[in-house]
Amino acid sequence: MSEEEKLLKEAKKLAWEDRLLHKNWKVRNEANIDLASLCNSISDPKDSRLREFAPLFRKTVVDSNAPVQEKALDALIAFLRAADADAGRYAKEVCDAIVAKCLTGRPKTVEKAQAAFMLWLELEAVEVFLVSDFMVFGDDFYSRMPTVGKSCASTTLYIKYFIYVLEEDAMEKAIKNKVAKAVVPAIDVMFQALSEFGAKVVPPKRILKMLPELFDHQDQNVRASSKGLTLELCRWIGKDPVKSILFEKMRDTMKKELEAELVNVTGTAKPSRKIRSEQDKEPEPEGVSEVVGSGPSEEVAAEAPQEIDEYDLIDPVDILGPLEKSGFWDGVKATKWSERKEAVAELTKLASTRRIAPGDFSEVCRTLKKLITDVNIAVAVEAIQAIGNLARGLRTHFSGSSRFLLPVLLEKLKEKKPTLTEALAQTLQAMHKAGCLNLADIVEGKFCHSC
Repeated sequence: MSEEEKLLKEAKKLAWEDRLLHKNWKVRNEANIDLASLCNSISDPKDSRLREFAPLFRKTVVDSNAPVQEKALDALIAFLRAADADAGRYAKEVCDAIVAKCLTGRPKTVEKAQAAFMLWLELEAVEVFLVSDFMVFGDDFYSRMPTVGKSCASTTLYIKYFIYVLEEDAMEKAIKNKVAKAVVPAIDVMFQALSEFGAKVVPPKRILKMLPELFDHQDQNVRASSKGLTLELCRWIGKDPVKSILFEKMRDTMKKELEAELVNVTGTAKPSRKIRSEQDKEPEPEGVSEVVGSGPSEEVAAEAPQEIDEYDLIDPVDILGPLEKSGFWDGVKATKWSERKEAVAELTKLASTRRIAPGDFSEVCRTLKKLITDVNIAVAVEAIQAIGNLARGLRTHFSGSSRFLLPVLLEKLKEKKPTLTEALAQTLQAMHKAGCLNLADIVEGKFCHSC
């Protein structure tokens, strides 16, 4: 027996971590092969050995030896196929390691890294896991996950968390890589995730936030991949929201290219892959899938892009800070009507943003309530228009303020001045459409004010 054979034989007696991190690359290589084989043989996701393996991958996937690194990814893929959502606690550190060391590797390495990302995405939470404060629904809502010993809130909660880990951290780091060679595979992962799992699992908002930076990338392959991802996004959420949010951030050249290709985008996107919790459920009747794939029909229309409110795709903008610095509070107290109007116009302009960050608008609304009855009609009209913009931008966050202002707005309708009536009608419609008011509020507002 050769010295090498003796080394490999003796190494098999070592603990997994010692084998996988051994100074001899052949020992590490064989350890990864054995680990993959073992994971492939495990049929119970609760097998205690899986919990032992989970922490090791953040170290193994960054192996400096390319062939060993590939074997480490093979082992990770086998592990993810065998594991359950309990492995999710290691998602962030492993994904970060893959982004750092695998996306610039050999084609096979990149391919396996992408497969690992997709399997992370497929996993769901069914066991206890511990995590500090994080973004649960992608933007404004924060929550603390259950501590050890309590059950997880829901599968959906975990999937949202994993997308945050994958796309806010790992994917964002990947697209900011100075090496274009690493950026394209990251875009491909997002494309594949969206294409296979759909917009209900992969948050379109995260992708929309990343795309503008990619449109201006100096590498043409990155720009081409970004265009493909944008077109895929249109298949899932529709063309109009994507165009509305992204086109103003694109160069004219890419805008024209996309416009030309959007003609061929159809609204029949449907997930081809399910998250782990959905895989054991009854499959759809064969007839449904046949109809979807058979061509134009009434049933196909039911598979149109997921209805997503454009409002949910936009980042909220703080306007209270800029308003404080604008001279608004001094301006609304000015004796000259033109200065009062100018101050309110600044608020109208700030509130014209499509989504306003929630905050304490109580003092703003008390001021607007007084200005609605301003002796100068131009000031009153401007105040009414500002209210309409606040309702559109804040939506249900403006409900309390809307009910507070409603009686005065309804009273103003009695004046029957064309410019005033038009502004009032538009603002009341905006408040209703934004979900700030319902018919009962309006009836109650009229009744209370007439008492």
